[in-house]
Amino acid sequence: MAVKQSNVSKVYLDAYDLTVGGLEAMIAAVRAEQDKMDLSNTAEAIHVGAAGLSEVAYSGLHDTTATANFLGLKGLVGSNTARILSHHYGTTIADYAIQTQVKVLSLREAPRHGQLLPLSAQFASQQFPDMGQVLYPKTTLTASTSASAAGIDGAAATSSGCVWGYHVFAWSATGGNVRWNLLLQDDTDPAFGTANTLATVNCVAVGAARSAAVTGAIARYSRLRVELDATSGSITLAAFWRRIPD
Repeated sequence: MAVKQSNVSKVYLDAYDLTVGGLEAMIAAVRAEQDKMDLSNTAEAIHVGAAGLSEVAYSGLHDTTATANFLGLKGLVGSNTARILSHHYGTTIADYAIQTQVKVLSLREAPRHGQLLPLSAQFASQQFPDMGQVLYPKTTLTASTSASAAGIDGAAATSSGCVWGYHVFAWSATGGNVRWNLLLQDDTDPAFGTANTLATVNCVAVGAARSAAVTGAIARYSRLRVELDATSGSITLAAFWRRIPD
């Protein structure tokens, strides 16, 4: 049995790292129940309905670090824009991960005499969660690089495409095109000798997005390549990936 330790579990919301100060976090898939009753029924009949959205919860301790939980939740609460929420269950490429989209409804604090300040948030789910893998663990880069030589081994190709998303926690660029480029790539070769770019995102600021789904064929191996399209700069990011099986 492989036991996962909590110190490698990460929680990201938009451009914020809720792991800092976090104590508990949850993303649960929700399937609706349907009560199919008529006059001929003599007992209650509950049937499983269609998969719905997700149930999300978070609690921790008030932490005022610039990209941590308090300022992140404070800055996003009340916004009508759906925000990307990711849980990474590990800090290695291909570890399990979950991603969904939420709106932050409230930020709650409960001061207690002589104790650290508890903090929690209430969310409105906007999406059924994607169950996938860590495409790129949280990393700070100052030059172009690929996530790994072999990327993620999907064991076989698929014709059904994929979904992916990213968080950019910190960003700077000077000169050139003043941006960083995120390239989702695949290849039949684990060395990516003839890497094919499936999708490209031009990053010009901090933020996060669930990128448009990639349709069609995906080769066995997949990776994220990060390219500096400027003279100099720095970027801190993490990324999620889910291959859609045939």
